[in-house]
Amino acid sequence: MIIYDNTCPVLFSEGDFIITTKRNVRAIIEVKSCIRVYDLEDVIHRLMNR
Repeated sequence: MIIYDNTCPVLFSEGDFIITTKRNVRAIIEVKSCIRVYDLEDVIHRLMNR
């Protein structure tokens, strides 16, 4: 899920699908039904490298 500023224009929008610039993104939420330790390490690594 991407949380973005809807007061700024998006590049493309169709239903729930949007394309926007990274300046417009306020947060990214990743939902997992089950997570293992190495999955959590991967998520943290990707967050730290943004």
